[in-house]
Amino acid sequence: MGAPPDAKIDYSANPRANSHGPVAARPTSSTPAHVVSSGAEAIEIAARLAEKFRAGSALRDREGLLRVAELDEYAESGLWSINVPNAYGGPEVSYATLMQQRRKIRRKRRLLRHRSPSRRPRG
Repeated sequence: MGAPPDAKIDYSANPRANSHGPVAARPTSSTPAHVVSSGAEAIEIAARLAEKFRAGSALRDREGLLRVAELDEYAESGLWSINVPNAYGGPEVSYATLMQQRRKIRRKRRLLRHRSPSRRPRG
């Protein structure tokens, strides 16, 4: 479940959420985002990404690291566009499918929201 406590972290590549220093701009991807064709494909992509995002999640949460690589991969997967209407080139999946794929991602890995270390529940 994550890296050992003494693992070295490159903070220039993995910035912390509450750091005082500026975060370097991300380079634009050279490959266009995938175009999702159906709700079933969106659910399949979400399930695959959720499993992948589990790796290293404990370290990212413990250290308060931004999920930069995960957000890049999510963007390239085409999932940001699944509720774009057909008239504008999107798959226009149902809101039920949209919520189902978001729940899949959130259940495995809280990618779509970041909790700062100071706002973690006490217990």
